[in-house]
Amino acid sequence: SLRRSRAGELKPLRMSWDTVKICIDFMSPAYAETAALMPGAVQDSGRRVCYRAASVEEAYRAMESMVYLGGFTALLTQQMR
Repeated sequence: SLRRSRAGELKPLRMSWDTVKICIDFMSPAYAETAALMPGAVQDSGRRVCYRAASVEEAYRAMESMVYLGGFTALLTQQMR
């Protein structure tokens, strides 16, 4: 609550994970193949790419990078039609 926060009674949330695993299911295997080019990324099925990170921040950056790579392939595919 706000009262407890102002009184300094609340402790910051601390995560104790060793690793953070994220997986993204892409719309197309072609998008997943491109996203899997990122170092550390593994394509574990036709459309799914997973990444194991040492922190939440690293996992977030990896997610953004994989989505960007997959989206770039989607854009190129659309432009070639």
